[in-house]
Amino acid sequence: LSQRRRQRQRRRRKRRRKRRKRKRKRKRKRSDLPRMLQLYKINDVNRSNSDSLRIEP
Repeated sequence: LSQRRRQRQRRRRKRRRKRRKRKRKRKRKRSDLPRMLQLYKINDVNRSNSDSLRIEP
């Protein structure tokens, strides 16, 4: 009987471990966007690579 109890506890622990907290992405305020565009020229947006999206001050 004690063994069964232990097994149950283990299972519970595992279940608890599985649950993850998701970090919420902050929504950027729309008012920020024009300001950003003024500050930086964004080049090569057409290309999909993240490397090619260069931000030049």
